[in-house]
Amino acid sequence: MVITSNPSYTLAQNYPNPFNSQTEIEFQLSKAGHVKLSIYDVQGRVIKTLVEDHKIAGRYDIVWDGDNDIGVAVASGAYVMRLIGDDFVAMKKMILLR
Repeated sequence: MVITSNPSYTLAQNYPNPFNSQTEIEFQLSKAGHVKLSIYDVQGRVIKTLVEDHKIAGRYDIVWDGDNDIGVAVASGAYVMRLIGDDFVAMKKMILLR
């Protein structure tokens, strides 16, 4: 599922998906601004915040190793990555298999 209000911003599907030990998340910004990339469980709880910063326009690759914000490995299951910017929101599902 992708929800976006600005098609010039992109959140790509993570690769590989499903994944075991780590996965790569790519996003692209057409202009500079504050962005936040977080991982949520299926109940909507934030598991990990991967990016929360001002970024310049460009392409970014972020690796998630399947841990939470305190460094503990999370369980196998479905998760949602959510990218929020100044004028857009994008979400995609991913599967972690341990």
